[in-house]
Amino acid sequence: MRNHGVSVRLMTLAAAALLSASLAFTPPATAASGAYLWNTRGDYAPACGSPGCPTGPGYLVRNGTRFNMYCWVDDAWRYYNGNWTNRWFGGYVEGIGDVFSPANVVFDQYEVPHCN
Repeated sequence: MRNHGVSVRLMTLAAAALLSASLAFTPPATAASGAYLWNTRGDYAPACGSPGCPTGPGYLVRNGTRFNMYCWVDDAWRYYNGNWTNRWFGGYVEGIGDVFSPANVVFDQYEVPHCN
């Protein structure tokens, strides 16, 4: 019986450690009712003046920046957060204005129309 109590405690500690580790790699939901930008390989995510970032990111915004999505378009392929995508979202970033970001850095996405 005594060993059973020890193994239950060890399993509980192991489960708590795994949960803690997984939460450490989960981006925070900084914008509870909207999308936000997040790059798992750095502290900043790209926000460009046009889809595809033809001349590189116009801006690098801090992870967790609120992103008010308003449309989508397919353009250049980009690799972020372990995935390739050619989907770009147009949106508004406070302090910068209208930008485009690849879909794989936009978290808490919601439905928006195609960009005209």
